[in-house]
Amino acid sequence: MLHVRGAGGTPQTFEWSKVSVTGASDWMSGATGSKYVTLYNGAALTLNHYAVRGTTSGDFEYGIRSNTTTPSAASVSATELSL
Repeated sequence: MLHVRGAGGTPQTFEWSKVSVTGASDWMSGATGSKYVTLYNGAALTLNHYAVRGTTSGDFEYGIRSNTTTPSAASVSATELSL
């Protein structure tokens, strides 16, 4: 789980293209069907250049996404990141 510490209540800002997951194939080893993994759940984050994206790790495909209500905006606010 991602832990974020903000200063003075100001939302942290991240470049979405630099958010990544390491070891996803290890997490999903032996899994059948779909798994939902929450990477972050907390105070609102600002994500610049946001776009849902998919990737492959070993034999698994997954997408990193957020719970933003404005997914087509260039900069979004989200309180949850998942894969």
